[in-house]
Amino acid sequence: MLAEMLTNHIRIEESVPTWQQAISLAALPLLQNGFITENYITSMIENVEKLGPYIVIMPGFAMPHSKTEDGVIRAGVSLLKLRKSVLFPEDNEVSLLMVLAADGANAHVDMIGDLLDVLTEGDALQRLFQANDEAEILLCLK
Repeated sequence: MLAEMLTNHIRIEESVPTWQQAISLAALPLLQNGFITENYITSMIENVEKLGPYIVIMPGFAMPHSKTEDGVIRAGVSLLKLRKSVLFPEDNEVSLLMVLAADGANAHVDMIGDLLDVLTEGDALQRLFQANDEAEILLCLK
């Protein structure tokens, strides 16, 4: 399910100067395709500014998200892969950002469950870090 949701919602960039820009760029496919509003992006950034880098769920991997009422139109997920890591607060280097936009209280739990299932299988996370294009990324998530 995760791979299907990510189709056409993956960006690969060399680098970005700030973690705020990384979150904005990671969410751009969802914004452009009508899944979220601009306010959702602003809320994700504000959450990190207020609460710290809690979205960095494992080394190199962040999962920006906010509340449904902050601007989710419909459930979706997008991914940004950076060839050069960006520095988040507390010196957390991140090169993969997966934005979650859940349209209900339990929807994010299902999305996170799907992601954890994939990432805990063998070397899937390492293959994600090494992937060079959308096709390779999607293959890692199937």
